[in-house]
Amino acid sequence: MYLSKDKSRRLAYLGATVCLAVALLYFSLGTLLATLGGFLVINDNPTSSEAVVVLSTGIEYYPRLQQAVRLFREGYVEKVVINGNRKTELLRDLEKKGFTPCCPWYENSLRILSLLGVPRDRVLAISAEDAYDTVSELYVVGRELIREGIKSIVITTSKSHTRRAQYIWEHNFPDQFSIQTVAARTDPYSPTGWWKEGRQIRWVLAEYGAWLTIFGNKGWSQTSLTRRLARRVWRLGGNKLPDGFKGGGVGFQDGNLWRFVLGASYARIPRKWTLGYWS
Repeated sequence: MYLSKDKSRRLAYLGATVCLAVALLYFSLGTLLATLGGFLVINDNPTSSEAVVVLSTGIEYYPRLQQAVRLFREGYVEKVVINGNRKTELLRDLEKKGFTPCCPWYENSLRILSLLGVPRDRVLAISAEDAYDTVSELYVVGRELIREGIKSIVITTSKSHTRRAQYIWEHNFPDQFSIQTVAARTDPYSPTGWWKEGRQIRWVLAEYGAWLTIFGNKGWSQTSLTRRLARRVWRLGGNKLPDGFKGGGVGFQDGNLWRFVLGASYARIPRKWTLGYWS
């Protein structure tokens, strides 16, 4: 088929434009993803505070303990605050039937801290049986810190969790504490390469889902339209709807809708659909 010179020239320009657009997208995508990954991270230069609070909910707990030890040994804090002792209804039922744990819930953490140089009398262990996320955790821990007369704290948590953790603590305790946030140095999250590893993709999706939930608590995330969209995203990975999507459970009532949907759905997405597969 013969094409005139004008048509050939236009097709050549179109092809060059498409190629240029694809090239720009390819080379800028990494920058965009790194920006998204970096936004989640806050890492203050610490100054002297009364205590470091080791957040317990979420992922990668032991790097947080290590960071607390580092802050203590470098003289930035006087105490290390840990929390735990999570209990479900099933565990409480087993305790009623006579089950007793082999040792107190805080013992493993105390042994690690002691091994790394933090005396036991410098550790404040707070039982938070019903804490299941950052918000429920801070209510228990924050009230105990106030009772102890502690007013300046350093929060240490996983890198991808730092910005949201600081926002939640500052939003809920605006006048009670002076708050700094330090990321756990040995936490494996990479803001500049998170899209190359499956678990880190889940972390980022879960964090942005949690941010959607925070702002969605103003009302929009609980609308019927948003719920229908959540169902579609969930089913995209071939998942069956859990109880939370039928009107009860953590998925909707406890404010974890988009964190739950985005973070959990990734586990069912074929690897060839992810950016890490092509990197």
